[in-house]
Amino acid sequence: LAIGGTIAGTSLTAEANGTLSDDEAHIVDLDMAGTFYDYEGDLAVYGDVSGTIDGEAHDGGFAAVED
Repeated sequence: LAIGGTIAGTSLTAEANGTLSDDEAHIVDLDMAGTFYDYEGDLAVYGDVSGTIDGEAHDGGFAAVED
């Protein structure tokens, strides 16, 4: 996926677009919005994601913690 976006202060906004494959191609077009935090001394980000996969609407969340 191609992911592009901006970070301003502790906020993240981004788009994830492209094709994922698991023996079939799936067209992905998602918007992401999240916030960065200190998680037990490590950098973390979590937030919401929404958009379409193969033209069907999906909503969910994402999280990542520095390792």
